[in-house]
Amino acid sequence: YERGLLYFINKGFLVPPIAKQPDFQIDISKLRVLRGEYRQDDIDAQTLNLEMARDQVTDALNRSQGRKKIVWACSSINHAELIRDILQSNGEEAVTLHSKMTWEDRDISEDLFRNKSARHLTFVSVISEGYDQPNIDTVVLMRPTKSPTLMVQICGRGLRTYPEKSDCLILDFANVISSMGPLENPVIQKKGKGKGEQEPPQKSC
Repeated sequence: YERGLLYFINKGFLVPPIAKQPDFQIDISKLRVLRGEYRQDDIDAQTLNLEMARDQVTDALNRSQGRKKIVWACSSINHAELIRDILQSNGEEAVTLHSKMTWEDRDISEDLFRNKSARHLTFVSVISEGYDQPNIDTVVLMRPTKSPTLMVQICGRGLRTYPEKSDCLILDFANVISSMGPLENPVIQKKGKGKGEQEPPQKSC
């Protein structure tokens, strides 16, 4: 017996996602796969490109004007810190959370984002699951993945209901939704299937 995201959205328990695929995409065709997931060194070669990262941040800021709380799903600690630094250089108040921070520093960052004026939070996997902050209204996907579960967990951080929040903007810079389909019904690829050229599960307009 199952109840998917669409059921809870239709019932008003979650807000609908508004997914956009901007320019400045990570080219997942250049990523090799190791044990079912993209290789980290291949991901780093693209995500740590300073010019690309700056273009992605500029595009995302233009698209998220008026949004209250924005989380950035990054691919590594270096990537999360890079995106935080670029945001700050654009005059935005941004903090980061990752596993190599002390608990004290993590508490400070989380408090600034949750309760104070920081509008942006960059992270690697710290808030992918078990993190409840319902006023998050924008999720920026900057981390390519082949895991539908991870995609839904990350985007789910922005689907909680909150006063005056009507939807959650999902900005997909990593070809995540386009390669796996919509959040409400992602395609789970099976081993040994899907060889050769195929139609993408989700087409972008």
